[in-house]
Amino acid sequence: MTQDWTVVGRAIDERMSELELTATKLGRRASVSKSTIYELRYGIIRRRAGRTLKAVSKALGWHESHLHALLDGRTPQHPDEPAVDHDKDVDGKLDLLIHQMAAAHTKLDALAASDR
Repeated sequence: MTQDWTVVGRAIDERMSELELTATKLGRRASVSKSTIYELRYGIIRRRAGRTLKAVSKALGWHESHLHALLDGRTPQHPDEPAVDHDKDVDGKLDLLIHQMAAAHTKLDALAASDR
């Protein structure tokens, strides 16, 4: 599978602008170095610990798997959804499905109540 680090860097840049964060502030929030933030932003490809992308995702207010999803060309999850680690994570997928069904049920209840 091809990984697209430019998409990750662009997403980090855009979110940092939205939140008015510097690399130093984001690094502190994520407990990573400022140089790691720069490397991610500018697509400097190195082997990264899984916790780095998780920590940066969370520090930016995203789901912990957000940057991993972008890197792998997948659609990121909403921040309040349960984590799905990989395609074979059946328990994670089941938790996500239950969460999505509950959210749909809540929306349907609200629509039904508004029709009364």
